[in-house]
Amino acid sequence: MRSGLVVVLAHLIAASAAAQTVKVDADGKVDFSKYRTFAWSPAQQAVKNPANHIRITRAVERELVAKGFHKAETGPADARVRYYAKIAKKLKSSSRQESSAWQPNDLRTMVDVSRVEQGTLIVELSDGESKEVVWRGTAVQVAPRPDEVAQAIDNTVKKIFMGYPPKASPAPSPAPAP
Repeated sequence: MRSGLVVVLAHLIAASAAAQTVKVDADGKVDFSKYRTFAWSPAQQAVKNPANHIRITRAVERELVAKGFHKAETGPADARVRYYAKIAKKLKSSSRQESSAWQPNDLRTMVDVSRVEQGTLIVELSDGESKEVVWRGTAVQVAPRPDEVAQAIDNTVKKIFMGYPPKASPAPSPAPAP
């Protein structure tokens, strides 16, 4: 009985990790090697929960430092950082089809609908001079339980920054000689 419960929990944990969607978008014309210092955008607004604001900013700063950035304490920064975070109530549905054991030609479709809270975290890097957004990472997942929020923020920010710096797009092939 106990080993069955462990297997079920392992599947639930794997399913919740797989339910996270992370996307990265970057300006392909930007040389990201020029960004070495960062500062928070003056327009940054904290999320409602002050503890989560601190968790997000610390996680982002930790990942930027791991990527070779230095926080600009004074003076201009090469890049400005800003995040957006929200929790929204969504409907989640899943469907399955089964055939009846008594009537094999009778195909039935079942739909399960449930209400979930979905969390979205967006981290943006803007050019320090032009102020244009040059890189954006977005993560969407089912909101974690309150006792899992700190770990979820750390893991999510880490996954977002796996896409930084963006892989350089291949150089165009030279035109064939006439």
